[in-house]
This record gives sequence, C-alpha cells and structure tokens, in this order.
Amino acid sequence: MTLSSKFLGLLAMALAAAPAWAAPCPSAADLVAGIRVTRADGVATTVRATADPVVLRVRTDRPDGGHVTQAMAWGFFDLETLEGSAGEAQGSIDYGVIGSKLPHPSPESRFTFPRVRYLGEGEPFEVREVYEMGPWENVTLAGCPFRAFEITQTQDDPVADGGDEPVEEGEPARAWLYLMDLGFAVDLWRTSPEGRAPAADIAAIEAVP
Repeated sequence: MTLSSKFLGLLAMALAAAPAWAAPCPSAADLVAGIRVTRADGVATTVRATADPVVLRVRTDRPDGGHVTQAMAWGFFDLETLEGSAGEAQGSIDYGVIGSKLPHPSPESRFTFPRVRYLGEGEPFEVREVYEMGPWENVTLAGCPFRAFEITQTQDDPVADGGDEPVEEGEPARAWLYLMDLGFAVDLWRTSPEGRAPAADIAAIEAVP
C-alpha cells in the first residue's frame, strides 16, 4: 500500500466515524426562519422574529405533545401567551410599560419593576420584580461559542402606589442565560418546593432549515 492510499484509507475511516452532517452554529440572522434549542430531555424551543423588531415569537414543544407559544420582548420578557395546548396557562404580563419600552437586557445591569401584574385565567396578582445581570463571558452550548451573561429574577411584594421605599429582597427565584449574539435567553434554573431545579442540558442549538 502506498502512502497516498494509506492516507485515503484513514480519511475514509474518519468520514465514516463523523456525523452524517454538522449544522453550522446559528446567528441572529437565522431568527427570520427560526432558531431551535433542543434540551437533553427532548423539550425543543423555537425562536422566531416577528414584524415587531422588539418582539420574538417563542414556541416550546414537549415530548408528550404539549406546546405553548409566547410573545417575548427582547427574547426575554414574557409578554403574553399566544396559544397553547390543553392545560397550558394562558395570560399576559404587564410590567407597567409597553413592550417596546422595556429595557434591553445588557451585562452588569439591574432592572426593577415596582408592580408587575400577572393576568390569566385565575385571579390576577401583582409582584415586585428585580432582574440582576452579571458580566458577559464566552460560553459554549452544544459545541457553539456565544457571548452570554446570567440574569436572575427576584420577586417580592409590590411597592405601594406612588411609593419607592426599599423592599427587603428574597433569594432569586429563577435564572436565565442571555445569548448576546442571538438576542434571546435560555433557562438556567428555577426554584421549586424541593429547592433549585436546573434546566436540562442543551443538546443542540441550530437554525431551522
């Protein structure tokens, strides 16, 4: 066997061992057709641009067939449930400002909303919400590099009308990772009666064909 034939043989073996295809890492431009984030537990979230440059349409599909579609400002602030399968909570969230005026998530920032009103099928309720954003860093998700920063959310009793008195804050109830290069956030963890529950690992993040 000659050197060239040995090389060709090794190349053939390498190609056989590699995946049949390797999807390129997505960019913000792919939001037009959609970007899909698939978790290790089979939950898939597809994020798409809308006619409104601030609002993204986010659909989450579960392995059991359940699904929900939400409108999110800056790919982070949940504005309303557009549609969902039976059993999914329906409603909207009022932050006290219209969606286009909500602040854009950015590293090392802090947003406080004195009265956030949750409107749904049950009794409406209000909370005070604080969002803390950490410094950005380079992360790798499913083999793709991104610039990202963590966002934590704390909920407390709402501030009285016309008041701005400090409120003793509790422990963060939820956290996300905001992907600066894509313009939306992915879940990190949330609290439950059993303690902090991490989201399933991201198995794939890709542009929708």
